[in-house]
Formats: sequence, structure tokens, C-alpha cells
Amino acid sequence: MALSLTLSKDKPNSLRFGEFTALSAHTSLGLTMHRIMDAPSSQQTYTRAECYRWITPATPLIGWIFRVCLGLEKGKRTTYDAVKMDWSMDTPRSFKVHFLQGLAESDGWVDAGSDKVAMASSPNEQFLSKLLESLGVPSNVYKQQPITRVEIDTTLGLALPIFNERLHSNNYQNLVVMATAKRFPPREHLPSAFLAQIEPIVATSTNYSEACLNIAKAKGDKVSSDTVKKYFPNFRSH
Repeated sequence: MALSLTLSKDKPNSLRFGEFTALSAHTSLGLTMHRIMDAPSSQQTYTRAECYRWITPATPLIGWIFRVCLGLEKGKRTTYDAVKMDWSMDTPRSFKVHFLQGLAESDGWVDAGSDKVAMASSPNEQFLSKLLESLGVPSNVYKQQPITRVEIDTTLGLALPIFNERLHSNNYQNLVVMATAKRFPPREHLPSAFLAQIEPIVATSTNYSEACLNIAKAKGDKVSSDTVKKYFPNFRSH
């Protein structure tokens, strides 16, 4: 028996996240996780792209993590069954942050259009909301069928930080961009000169959120998806 980690090559963070996970498993748990041959493109998996793969022999330690730490009974899966981790509320702040980083790097992203960090949360939205609350971070839960997601402000996300600064993934870099960008005064029209500068940025973006991220990267200014829609009504994401 072995445990494997499979990450799509379509995601820009996959290789770096997989290598960091393997390093963490080895240094903290003593598991000899290593990279193996990539998986070819297939229509039978969750992605049609090629995938990076890592593997480690299973040990009783893994069973203990699933049964005791996650509180999952035999046959339960994290995709469908909520974890039972109330014990984590009494752990040090650093443990909570690192636990959230592991989740966010694999199931989280920066939604520049709403200036939020979003993280797929079902079926653990209540647990994650409670864990964030214990860190003094308010969050909101949204239903996005077939899953739910937890969202927090980018400034609060960077203060934790919700993405691992050592891993320095695209997620972390995008978070820094959005959390440090400046917002125009509310209820004021955007300057004509600024609109002229961002028009080509919007035109070459694939969706509203990407347009907002590209504007923040290029100009250091923060605008929302609704603002882009307002000033560029003829923009069509593709």
C-alpha cells in the first residue's frame, strides 16, 4: 500500500506545492515521499491535463492521522465527510496558520475582482469559519454549487498569511499584490487618464477577476469586477 499525491500541470502552483509537501512530509513526519513519473493526460481523472505525481509508503502514522487527528472513521473521505478537529482550537497560533496554509495552497485562490481570498470549504465550512474566528479573522461562507467556499479580505489574508510565504506560490504573490494595492476613494469617478491606461489591460484579460489582478500588478491600484463592468460595458470575457 502507498499514498500518492497527484497535481494537475494546468495549475501554476502544482510543482512547487508538491515538492514542498514532499519536503514537509519527510522532515516533519519522516515519510520518504518522492516524485515519480508524471501521469499522462486522461479523460478519466479530475483533469485532462498531465499530472505531477509523488508517492510515499503508507505507515501506521497515516492511519493515526486520519482516525485520531482528522477524526474520520473507516471508509470516510475528506471530500464528502466533515473532519472532527475541535482539538485544534486549543493549539498555538502557528499551528493553526500552517494548517490553513496547507488547505489554502491546494484549494484556495485570490479573487481579485472581490478583493478576497477564497478557499473551497465544503463539507468543513463551519470548522474553518470557527478556526479563522479563533485567529481573529472574520470570514463569510458562500454557496457555489456544488461546493461552498470561505472568503476573507486580502489584507487579513496577508497578515496571517493564509498562503505560505516560504513556498512563495503564485497565490502568495497575487495576495501581496492585492493586499498592498491602493483603492480609489469611494463614490468618485475614476480619472479619464487612468481609464485610458487600463483599457488595454482589460481588453487582453480573459475575465473580470483577471483584469482586476492585472490592473493591480501594472498600476498598483485596486478596482473591483463591478467597476470594470461599469466603465467597460462592452468587455466580454473569453
